[in-house]
Amino acid sequence: MIGDFFSTPIYMGEIADRTVVNNEINSIMPKAKFANEWQPDNDTANTTFNPSSSTDIISDFNMKEINSNIINHAAIYLKEIGHPYKEGSLMTIGSWANTFEKDQVIGLHEHGYQPNIFSGCYYHNVPKNSGDIQFKSTNPFVISFPHKAEKYHNLVTVEPKDGMILLFPSWLLHKVLPNRSNEIRVSLAFNIQFDYEEY
Repeated sequence: MIGDFFSTPIYMGEIADRTVVNNEINSIMPKAKFANEWQPDNDTANTTFNPSSSTDIISDFNMKEINSNIINHAAIYLKEIGHPYKEGSLMTIGSWANTFEKDQVIGLHEHGYQPNIFSGCYYHNVPKNSGDIQFKSTNPFVISFPHKAEKYHNLVTVEPKDGMILLFPSWLLHKVLPNRSNEIRVSLAFNIQFDYEEY
């Protein structure tokens, strides 16, 4: 018997009917300010995230449809991992859009500062070979001595698809690999918090 005691839950969901969400995102793209001013030494992609002006594009543009879908998937995620929380307390507390042209990346980072509890990404437009997301184990022993077993390794790569929502603990290290396509990749990242229910 194998006890899977220290696993990290990464949720992979999908928005079934993307029409309204896509229209909402497409409508704000020309209005949002994209730049590479936040961490140009680590990231080459352009983003709307800028601590001096905006760190929450969902709130800035009142993006109710994508926000509602994120919260619905977050509730499923918490239910599946058995994490208690107070009903109605789930909320996005930061969000930003990213665009990746050819060869652009986002370097290794995490969102693990309070009050974030978990984070995620919605994939609006991800052409083939436009950049997988790669997660890195925070276990120093696995990192220093990589194991070849698929489920016991220091790196896990996920290929995103249009309409996919990924959710993961905010402390989990991750990066976006280079866009090897000739098309622009568009994603929307976010952080989520909630009020804990007593165990």
